[in-house]
Amino acid sequence: MVLWTLAQGWPGLENLALIPGTVGAAPIQNIGAYGLEVGARLHALEAIDMQTGRMLRLAHADCRFAYRDSVFKQEGWHLDGQRVITRVTFRLPKAWQPLLGYRDLAAELEERRSSDANDSPNTRPDSHPDGHPQGQADSQATPRQIAAAVIRVRSRKLPDPATLPNAGSFFHNPVVSASLAEHLAIAHPDLPRYPQPDGRVKLAAGWLIERSGWKGRDLGRVGMYEKQALVLVNRGAARGAEVLALAHAVQADVRERFAVELLPEPVFL
Repeated sequence: MVLWTLAQGWPGLENLALIPGTVGAAPIQNIGAYGLEVGARLHALEAIDMQTGRMLRLAHADCRFAYRDSVFKQEGWHLDGQRVITRVTFRLPKAWQPLLGYRDLAAELEERRSSDANDSPNTRPDSHPDGHPQGQADSQATPRQIAAAVIRVRSRKLPDPATLPNAGSFFHNPVVSASLAEHLAIAHPDLPRYPQPDGRVKLAAGWLIERSGWKGRDLGRVGMYEKQALVLVNRGAARGAEVLALAHAVQADVRERFAVELLPEPVFL
């Protein structure tokens, strides 16, 4: 869907490129990546009540979106299948602005810009290939360039579930009080921090897991992926109990080192 909307000339979803899944499932989890959640662009949706057969229309406010959450999860409909989403209506911005707050994405765009500049014989050292001064490259990136950068970053960092089974990001990025974030930043100045509208601060779970010694480390037949510590992978026929054992071990180490509680993102059935 992301690439289709871009092909129509409709920007606004480019940060969500290459997230696996279906359009109908996206609002349930309020999927998000690189500073954008699908709830920020959703106008309304339609769902079938499987008990009555009645078609329901939910406006944005009815969906009660939160970080990786929605009314579908809050009411347990994602588990009992009582409501099934059949149609989603998006409202995309006419006055589009790039969302480049995540440094991995900004760095990828800057690297590609620098590479393009070096390959162009007509580019001055102090300018961008399309005429924009250096330092403005990120703000001048097009929606297609951002989508392409997101795809490159995700392809490098995330394993293909078809070849190395995984559920993507296994833990939520924790949202903590501003005082705790400030305390952690004093001891760890390179800790990625993202201020939230309510005054709290979101921390990078992958960074916390890596600094707790779990990046690329296995426990039996499961492990935390060597290229992205936030991804839990099944290296061969591991059972659910093994997945949970690793998740609990990671949670315990992060809790002990940083006093931060990690919550799993996948739904356990």
